[in-house]
Amino acid sequence: LLINDNPEQKNNLEKLYTLLRGNKIFQDQLIQDSKKSITPSSEMVLKTINSKPDMSTKSLLLAMVDIERNLVKGRIIDFERSYRQSLSIGIAGCIISFVLIIVVLYHVNKGIALRKEASAESHFNELKYKSLIENAGAVMFTTDSFGNMQFVNRKASQLTGYSIDELMGNHFSILVDPDWVETITLNYIEQYKNGVEETLIEFPIITKNKETKWVEQSAVLLQADNKLKGFQCIVRDISDKKIMQMELEESALTLKKSQKMYQSVLDNTPSVVYIKDCKGRYLMINKRF
Repeated sequence: LLINDNPEQKNNLEKLYTLLRGNKIFQDQLIQDSKKSITPSSEMVLKTINSKPDMSTKSLLLAMVDIERNLVKGRIIDFERSYRQSLSIGIAGCIISFVLIIVVLYHVNKGIALRKEASAESHFNELKYKSLIENAGAVMFTTDSFGNMQFVNRKASQLTGYSIDELMGNHFSILVDPDWVETITLNYIEQYKNGVEETLIEFPIITKNKETKWVEQSAVLLQADNKLKGFQCIVRDISDKKIMQMELEESALTLKKSQKMYQSVLDNTPSVVYIKDCKGRYLMINKRF
């Protein structure tokens, strides 16, 4: 098998085959001649048949063995070189793979750390904004597109007397004065139809203990893909302001009535009546004047 890819050995093998075949022909001829001879002895025939190969055959065999030995040695060297190269490549591949694994693990760990940091920051911001909403001075709540409350802060509970659980999921109308429910509903509908981002309206609410309070509500329209998602509302208690306003309006009305009555008395008196300031300017006169 070692000489299959070696032209020199193939040539030597052909030469060896030719020599052996020639020796075989010679021995066969010698045997035939010995059989015809009357005097040859069996010893002479056997010696001739078993005679050693000549020097050319022996030299050829030795040359072939030497070549084969060199071939085997060369192939062993090539195999060792190939093995060392494969081993080096394998070791280099392992090192590169190890480095890549370390790099990947580093980036994965870095990504995990960044995600944890982002998650912690997000959680912190959520708590911060939640605290801000909960501790805000105004009532805040969010409704869905049907007007059902989806979120309310603690101030809503303080204003209405209802607990957060009692408010969550209920329609906003449970808090509105029945005489104002239609007005507030129409305000929401018009806001959505006209695409108004924010509206401001004042109306009375009824608390859990049936107390009437006046509030001012800012309603922000919530939309996604041009579809109504609900309203986000901020409500302030303006009861004191409203009571003062109503008292002022009532006082102004009372004063106006009093003035009309006083003017009527003055106009119907038979005497001339007038009022001047310190500079002599007339401030009031009656019809008799």
